[in-house]
Amino acid sequence: MAKSLRPRLIKFNRGLSWTLSVFSVTLLATGYGQTILDIEADIAARIHALQGVIFMVLLLFHAAISLFVLWYDWEGNIGKFLRGELSNLSKMRLAQRFTGLVLIITGFLVGITGIDWFKLGLGWLFPFKSHINYDVFLTVSGILHVAIGVNFALMRRRLRIKDSPPTIAAVSQTRRDSIILIAGTVVTLFSALYLGSITRLSNVAERLTSLVPPGQYEVASLRKLHVELPDAFDENNWTLEVDGLVENPLILSYRELLALPRVTRVSPFHCVTGWSRLKNVWEGTLFSTIMREAKPLKEAKYATIECEKSYTTSLPLSDLARDDVMLACRLDYAELPHPHGGPFRLVVPHKYAYKSAKWVRRIRFTEKQELGFWESTGYSNTADPWTEDRYSS
Repeated sequence: MAKSLRPRLIKFNRGLSWTLSVFSVTLLATGYGQTILDIEADIAARIHALQGVIFMVLLLFHAAISLFVLWYDWEGNIGKFLRGELSNLSKMRLAQRFTGLVLIITGFLVGITGIDWFKLGLGWLFPFKSHINYDVFLTVSGILHVAIGVNFALMRRRLRIKDSPPTIAAVSQTRRDSIILIAGTVVTLFSALYLGSITRLSNVAERLTSLVPPGQYEVASLRKLHVELPDAFDENNWTLEVDGLVENPLILSYRELLALPRVTRVSPFHCVTGWSRLKNVWEGTLFSTIMREAKPLKEAKYATIECEKSYTTSLPLSDLARDDVMLACRLDYAELPHPHGGPFRLVVPHKYAYKSAKWVRRIRFTEKQELGFWESTGYSNTADPWTEDRYSS
């Protein structure tokens, strides 16, 4: 590499590290804003996702320059450190490089777990609930890396060193350097303790009363998660079919389904990605009412729920016959919004929400249970949130 290019890359990489520090702060702020403050606006999620993409690109660029362009003799410097031959400045440089590597690894983990792998059926491999835990490690390594970097920069400026490290005798660790490094470490530890516990603060009261399942945190409103949003509801072209192992197959229009007896239930809603909303006011027709109208045969043990966009799920009739399982048409005293499954969605409060299928169009009674859309890609067929039964064995 040309000698004139190396100093420029060093300067550029140093500026890039400060840019990454700022991005990590804003990234954590928008991320925790959504989970802790429950900011659900689409614009907040998009801004956070855009920040994440930019952060990952800059991080990879920074890592490439640090690892492959500004080559560092790891083996030689670690050997010198163990033999006590490194100057204080060189020790600081070694510490900065090490925390930088940790930062790269944690940044990658934060980015990879932040992707909605649930839609690809890979949530078992990169579970979203670990995303917040990796945020803590990112914060720890980031603050420590910055603290060491500031200390390193002050030492270089004071000693007026540009390209080559000084001799051991020329460098002494001053009181100010020690204060900066200790302060950075203390801030890092407190940040780790704070961020490691803040994600649980909203759950403490609910956990004490057993309202929030393990691994879940409470949100204020239902979030919109689905594989694909179908076309807008057209009442004139909408029907619900009920068939399979039944005595009385049904084809119900929208108005006919609305005319069936309706109930109101307040029940929780637990998403497999880690959030729960506890007090949802659902109004609709109990699934047991549909069963009473269709009269399943004795050999019918399960029902497969078929929805728009080829989404399916299935449940035992014993689960579907419970007094809070329904085809809901209203949510929180208003018509069920289309993105939340309107005109009718299945609501199964005691299961993870992928069992509460949206945009239901057909109910087919079967003798054997069929694997649904997510279940066939590795998600649990029993989906019990209280045992964290997220993935199949």
